Amino acid sequence: MSDKISIIYSPKYLIDFYDLQNTYIFDVNKYRKITDKLISDGIWKKKDFLEPIVFTDEQLLLVHTKEYLDSLKNSVDVAYYLEFPQLSQFNGKEVYEKIVTPFKINSSGTLLAGYEALKKGIGINIGGGFHHAKPYTGAGFCLFADVAITIRQLHKEKKIKNVLIVDLDLHQGDGNAIVFYGDDSVFTFSMHEQNNFPLPKANSDLDIGLEFRTPGQTYLKILKENLPSLIAKHKPDIIFYVAGTDVFQRDNLGNLDLTFDDIVQRDLFVISEARKNKISIVMVLAGGYSERSWEIHCKSITEIIKQFGK
Repeated sequence: MSDKISIIYSPKYLIDFYDLQNTYIFDVNKYRKITDKLISDGIWKKKDFLEPIVFTDEQLLLVHTKEYLDSLKNSVDVAYYLEFPQLSQFNGKEVYEKIVTPFKINSSGTLLAGYEALKKGIGINIGGGFHHAKPYTGAGFCLFADVAITIRQLHKEKKIKNVLIVDLDLHQGDGNAIVFYGDDSVFTFSMHEQNNFPLPKANSDLDIGLEFRTPGQTYLKILKENLPSLIAKHKPDIIFYVAGTDVFQRDNLGNLDLTFDDIVQRDLFVISEARKNKISIVMVLAGGYSERSWEIHCKSITEIIKQFGK
């Protein structure tokens, strides 16, 4: 256990549904792979992972409409939100129990990561980052707007004032952009592949759209030119870092050209900028659609623990 980092994970994040999860383009098993590797490498002890308490209906309603939450009981709707058509043939109650509930628990880990980041400095949810979920719908493999719900809850408890969302997933964080549009207490920054999902784009406070096959060196240069000034200008109490690995050069849904090491450097840079400015930071994993996605996350988290957890 570190007094500077908390890591959130529960075996209840895992989906086991007639083996269909193994045909899904999003590797829902990556969370287990990451934690197993951290344990086997002696980086983190099994007993030191913190398990979240599931979001209450009241907390979900801080962002989502009741109509949308009710729709999650319908398997056809869930299949549409998750782009997983096979689910539509099953009973809604079974899909809610076996699919929706693990997503809800996974999303809830971001709130605990928020509390822990405010106490220790860094909170990592081995999950979360479902940044396409909107108040009225799910989309892009996302059901619950975990970062937005967490921010609204922490605002409600008066634990935070100013927030910076740093979204470096390949895809624009349109859900968070929509939720916080016009909210001066939350600055949304998204750096993403321009001509990729979602289309059309929402309006973040700062959007940087990247061209096809942007190399890692260029990507990191742009990030380093923008993030420090955003922190200096907006003086956030907390940063929410959406750390998708789908910027990887061999990602199945992406067209950027970052190497494994480029992504690890990116993650370490974001964490270091937060910590040198004494800003609490929450890291969530978001997307990644290559066979190596879980390995990249694991390497980043390992280096974060080694460099910032002592």
